[in-house]
Amino acid sequence: MKNVVLLFAFLSLANQLTAQIQNARGAEINGLRTQMSGTIALTDFSSRAGTAKILSDLNIQGKPYLKEENSMGVFYQSNGIIKILTRINYYAKGFEFEADGNTYVTTSNTIDSVIVDGETYVFRTFNLKGDSITTVLKVLGRRGRNVLYVYRGVEFVQEVKPGPLVDYKPAHFEWNDPLYLFELGDKLITLNNFKRLLEVLPAKEKDIRKFIKENSIQKDDMEGLRRLLDYVSGL
Repeated sequence: MKNVVLLFAFLSLANQLTAQIQNARGAEINGLRTQMSGTIALTDFSSRAGTAKILSDLNIQGKPYLKEENSMGVFYQSNGIIKILTRINYYAKGFEFEADGNTYVTTSNTIDSVIVDGETYVFRTFNLKGDSITTVLKVLGRRGRNVLYVYRGVEFVQEVKPGPLVDYKPAHFEWNDPLYLFELGDKLITLNNFKRLLEVLPAKEKDIRKFIKENSIQKDDMEGLRRLLDYVSGL
């Protein structure tokens, strides 16, 4: 009988400890909405789709994720480090996470960096097709203050209703080609071509042109761009 009482006491204590850990973890997760400025409910993106429904509830072909499963993410901020399961929503241009039964996304550039699955991500602001956007960039290479990034963009395309001369097209996510960027000191350069890079380093234009030509480097050549970053950083 004594052993039974001790067993129940042990189980009760274990349940209490488990509940305390879960409550503490829940408080930490829920606090993300205030700790990460710029964090908003994912449903707020419904206006982009012209509907009152959250995008994930719609019959849309494709996904705005390169990886659908959540992974542990380490968020580095000026006020500390936060660890939470997350994934990148490239349409929302931020990291999704779950809290109090809802899905939230952080699009804040107050986050210094995020590490997920051993890869480093940062938020940067740059001009894309005439618009200024703040979004997630993946770090591909770093040489001192100089960095090579890649941006993955995805667009939501509305459903096209069928008509006499129009074929039906379902709503879908449409991925853009990867866009590479150089960060040289305090300058962020989109590599649509190499014109802007040469403008930033006019004194080295001849040498850079020669290196690009001799190594057959293209704007979508990731390994070639890594070599170019090494070269430019050594000038």
